Amino acid sequence: MSHVREQLAVALVTRLTGLTTTGGRVYRQRPEEYALQPNELPALRIFLLGDSAQSQGIGTPFYDRTTRVRIEGVVQMALGAPAGTNPVDTKLNLIASEVETALASPLVVGTTQLYLYYQGCAFDSSGAGDQPVAVIGMQFEVVLMTQHGLPDTLLQA
Repeated sequence: MSHVREQLAVALVTRLTGLTTTGGRVYRQRPEEYALQPNELPALRIFLLGDSAQSQGIGTPFYDRTTRVRIEGVVQMALGAPAGTNPVDTKLNLIASEVETALASPLVVGTTQLYLYYQGCAFDSSGAGDQPVAVIGMQFEVVLMTQHGLPDTLLQA
């Protein structure tokens, strides 16, 4: 079995694969490790940003791990778009809508239902020349309940 964060990441990839905007282009890499190519766009990138743990009470061996998740929708920027239109924003907002909708129902890991809570988003762009990309980064939080010494076992809340 793998750490509960790894189980969460696998479940996220499974849930988000097949959206109409991004299809099977769902990646779990850090941006510095892998630059997406134009033929791989539009796409989703999933990042687990870490977690904080809190004991459920004095003398109990159970922890609530609040894990921060960032899901980025990435599209190639449209060069020379007609004045008054912004197809990039439209595409990013459609991706965000699909991601938020897909994550609105509980994510099942093993027999445990996990709820991801939307925390907001930010827009960004990067790249230069003929391959600039636009990004919408959506932030979520999820609580993973574990027992002291058993980080691979997800418990029901």
